[in-house]
Amino acid sequence: MQDRYSSNNVFFRQLLYIVVLLVIGIVIFNQLKFFIGAFLGAITLYILLRPWQEKLSERRKWKSWIASLLLVSITTILFLALGFLLFEIVAAEIPAVDSSDIIPRLNAILKRINDATGFNIVPEKIISSSASTITNLVSSALNTTYSFAANMFMMLLILYFMLANFRKMESAVLLYIPFRGDSLKILEYDYPRLYLN
Repeated sequence: MQDRYSSNNVFFRQLLYIVVLLVIGIVIFNQLKFFIGAFLGAITLYILLRPWQEKLSERRKWKSWIASLLLVSITTILFLALGFLLFEIVAAEIPAVDSSDIIPRLNAILKRINDATGFNIVPEKIISSSASTITNLVSSALNTTYSFAANMFMMLLILYFMLANFRKMESAVLLYIPFRGDSLKILEYDYPRLYLN
């Protein structure tokens, strides 16, 4: 009886431990979900830029932080140039519009739709609040732009530190990845300098 009680007690403690870990993981994930896109983008860019970092810091004997700063600066310039090019293309396609004339015309179109169908397809509430709806859409677009810019900044910052300490980071990853045996040997073959003594 005592053994059964003791085993049940251990089981419930383990279950409680797992539940607490899951709750903490969910809370951390929820609080850091903004950084997930930045982290994944940094990993993608790291894979592309790692050979250049290795070439500059180990073959050309540059300081690691200088090589990282150079690569991140070039990446930033390329992103800015691409963003400016896209903005120019989009802006060229949008004609000059008198914003004060948009809402009355939109309201007239919505009323015509209602009159033509004989039904109140577009509610009067939407027609009367079209100005606030458009304002909310513009505000949402601006917030999305700021969020995208902040995400890009975080991505480049994470990328810099990943490149600056790429050997230490890869060594640590090899210690904690859940691969063993042949799978680990494949990784060690691809990265022969990552062996830890």
